[in-house]
Amino acid sequence: RLLILGRVRQYWIRGSLERAFKGTVRLDVECRHVPDLVPDPWAEEDGWPSEAIPDEPALTVDQVFADCLVPAIGKRLLIVGEPGSGKTTLLLELAERLHAHALEDPRALVPVPLLLQNWRDPEKPFAEWAAVELAQRYGIPQRLVAQWLIGGGLFLLADGFDEIPAEIRERCRTALAEFVTDHT
Repeated sequence: RLLILGRVRQYWIRGSLERAFKGTVRLDVECRHVPDLVPDPWAEEDGWPSEAIPDEPALTVDQVFADCLVPAIGKRLLIVGEPGSGKTTLLLELAERLHAHALEDPRALVPVPLLLQNWRDPEKPFAEWAAVELAQRYGIPQRLVAQWLIGGGLFLLADGFDEIPAEIRERCRTALAEFVTDHT
């Protein structure tokens, strides 16, 4: 657990986030709830908004982070936006906060960024591909990563979906949705 937390700190927080903003000013990314962007299988078909709620104030990164810590079965967060709008930056800022929380609380999930653009075989189950990818990237035994994935010990921070080749993107989306449904 401490090994993977150390690698997340080294590769993502120090290696990407801190280096990207060294000597620059961070701009706040505006976050809004869009309830129906990720379909809720328990919601009724009508009466649910499919766009951001206009009167709802924008959320700060800290509010999004606090919401991630609220225990809930099946909780998901999807970050969407145009290229260059700050999706990866927001993801890494969440990773930084989740990392600090995981160091303080040994029961907390381990935040692990996962680059989806490396996914080339959507016919392989997502958990199988992710276990291999995470094991190689973080230098952790694959069987241990697989146990964490299946057992829910990781807080997956998937990035780069829009960089998956277009011809396999829909199959990857389906495989990812199946994993999320089966493991949250």
